[in-house]
Amino acid sequence: MTLLHGFPTSSYDWAAVVPQLVAAGHRVTTADFLGFGESDKPYPHPYSVLEQADLIEAVWALDGRETTALVAHDYGVSVAQEILARNPLRVTSMTWLNGGIFPDLHHPTPEQTLLHGPSGPEVARQMKEEAFTASVSRLTGRPLSGELLHDMWLGVLSRDGLRVLPALLRYMDERREHTARWTGALRTYDGGQQFVWGPADPSAALT
Repeated sequence: MTLLHGFPTSSYDWAAVVPQLVAAGHRVTTADFLGFGESDKPYPHPYSVLEQADLIEAVWALDGRETTALVAHDYGVSVAQEILARNPLRVTSMTWLNGGIFPDLHHPTPEQTLLHGPSGPEVARQMKEEAFTASVSRLTGRPLSGELLHDMWLGVLSRDGLRVLPALLRYMDERREHTARWTGALRTYDGGQQFVWGPADPSAALT
């Protein structure tokens, strides 16, 4: 099983569930995407969902994985769609969690819109932990602990991460650019799929 995380956090999002999955007998692989968490954050760099898919495939090669179940959240949904478009036979089943599967149904948060705009670099430089935690808290269906929110913030800060946030949001443009390819991969996938959608998340409406 491979777990793909969302924007702007890291594989730490899965910390609470990985032990349970392992205890249930699953072999779990997860990683921080390039530009996220503890991974390298090159700057300037043309961050791309296609490159992230390349890197996940490289992790599988190192891990000796030929096939895997995929669980994808948010940003990771786009990476999973690209992986499906390349080789659906590698994916034994697919679980989608609150992501912009269909670009016309994706509603960026106000913070994402600002970061993606011309003033994005300045907005990123001025970002404070309080604003970050408030933004994340608006997307969750239940309150998160202050400790968890702080740990998520530290992942964003790691390796001078604030400066790469605007570049990471290029994925919103890629979703529109690759709409036919990515939605087509989802529609034609023959494996089992489940959709787990939290209605409290305003940015990832499914209908």
